[in-house]
Amino acid sequence: MSETWTSSSPYSWELLADYAEGLLNPATADAIAAHLENHPIDSEIVAGIRGYLARDGATREGLEAWLETTYQRRTSDPKKSYSPPKIILWYKILSVAAAVAMLVVAGWWLWLQQNDLSWPQQANAWLQEEAYPAPTPSRSPSADTAEAWAQQAALAYEQQNWPQAMAWYDSLQTHYPTYDSLGVAFYGAVAALHSGSPTLTTAVTLQHLAEGQSSYRAPAAYYQVIFALLQDHTEEAHLLAIQALQAPEVYRRSVLEEVASE
Repeated sequence: MSETWTSSSPYSWELLADYAEGLLNPATADAIAAHLENHPIDSEIVAGIRGYLARDGATREGLEAWLETTYQRRTSDPKKSYSPPKIILWYKILSVAAAVAMLVVAGWWLWLQQNDLSWPQQANAWLQEEAYPAPTPSRSPSADTAEAWAQQAALAYEQQNWPQAMAWYDSLQTHYPTYDSLGVAFYGAVAALHSGSPTLTTAVTLQHLAEGQSSYRAPAAYYQVIFALLQDHTEEAHLLAIQALQAPEVYRRSVLEEVASE
């Protein structure tokens, strides 16, 4: 048996021992087998490991000590003891590097999403964060009445089916113009914003409500700012946010303060 330990081997003694005992997955075992065919010294070492492990009472701890005392590194000083290096395999290095790279890319992407959004994108993000609470419809309304239509509109709004909610509120305004006109107008405008299809009518409705004295004044002022941001009218949104923050009641103050500070 050779009295040397090859410095060209990319495998630690632990991995060679796993190979000798048949503990490796097929791909790794095949790679080591191919290496041993071209490296007779490593092949001899594996044979020595098998022989040692075949002894009664042989342990991994004893194997490590046996290897350290049996094999000497081929150096200018043949008597110099050598402890087999515990080399991390290249595929482990690559897997760790790949994982770190993925974390860096994911963190960079998340930072961009949170810190480098355009104002229209930021407005959409705020819309996704929170929707104004749905209205409470009448219980057991008669069929084909304003109350029944309002119930369908409120249900669609609560389920965040924005196009359907917008359609119901538009129908209510058309067929029952005197039924809860302010509430129908407000929720219809909010549904239009969430559906991604606000119009000039949406802007006019929100302005009318924000300038009024109803309970929809504060949220309408907030959604006025969102509408302006969606249109990328940042100066208008800035002024509207300052104006909304001066009102006695403020809806989503933190958002308005962020817009007002820009």
